[in-house]
Amino acid sequence: MSKEASRYGEPETDRHLTLKDCAERASVTERTILRYITDGLLPARRLGPKLWRVRESDFTAFLEGGE
Repeated sequence: MSKEASRYGEPETDRHLTLKDCAERASVTERTILRYITDGLLPARRLGPKLWRVRESDFTAFLEGGE
């Protein structure tokens, strides 16, 4: 199998973005991105107390959705 399964069970085919990456792409602050995540508007995974990752495909869909 060429695609390794992530520890969550799905194939890893998508790039993961940091809050900083997302903020730069959306021209907002990291705090705004975190608010979108905590409000349930943007799916993300918490990897530690201050460490978040957003799948690039989820972020693209979020931007195309208008928020």
